[in-house]
Amino acid sequence: MNELVNPKEIISQIYNIRGMKVMLDFHLAGIYEVETRVLKQQVK
Repeated sequence: MNELVNPKEIISQIYNIRGMKVMLDFHLAGIYEVETRVLKQQVK
């Protein structure tokens, strides 16, 4: 996590589904530089 993430890149990865703003798990994992499975384990 040494580099800052471009805010425009994050905004483009936010989806509006049924009136809620959501991000997909693999996008979040990419921001935090971890594998998707690790992110899911930590959320549980």
